[in-house]
Amino acid sequence: MNRLELVAIVCISVFGVPACVGALIGESCTDTSECPINSTCVKPMCETPSSDEKKCVCVTGFFPLQNKQGCQTVVDLHQTCDNFHVCRAGSYCGHDSKCQCKDGYQPCKDNVRCKPRLSGTSADGRTFMAMYGEACDDTVVCMDKFGFTECRAHKCRCRDGYRPRTETDQLLNPSMAEADCLPKTFSEEMCA
Repeated sequence: MNRLELVAIVCISVFGVPACVGALIGESCTDTSECPINSTCVKPMCETPSSDEKKCVCVTGFFPLQNKQGCQTVVDLHQTCDNFHVCRAGSYCGHDSKCQCKDGYQPCKDNVRCKPRLSGTSADGRTFMAMYGEACDDTVVCMDKFGFTECRAHKCRCRDGYRPRTETDQLLNPSMAEADCLPKTFSEEMCA
């Protein structure tokens, strides 16, 4: 007896170019060719250890569209933004279609990210908050979403027992994309 298998194919327009994929972001796949543009087929780190199932995940610098049919580019402060070019956390797409810091945020020294603004500045005009890689001293608070950084040798660096996040970390566990540092023993039990 012959079995007929039906495969759902989704066709979308990404950046004005039609794209047909067999799996949406977060769905099962066997090869990257089945995934939307700007995504890849990998075994997510935060899955059951015994599972060999691979899923489509967005590549570094991209995150899923709300409908999971593709991946958006994450753009830096002052860059052009639209439906497919989305501003980083702490910023929004302004009336001039450029990313700018949200109210209560200020540009980081790298001028590509925004950080929360605290209650003021020191007498010499410095802010009280610094991001990973920025200069600090004991009057400046190092911050990241998960609290894995500290001020060491006058720079915000990973705490002891932590390491800088890599592009591979983001591919394997997209939920940690905003962490600057991860535990050195980072594994699936660290997943939320």
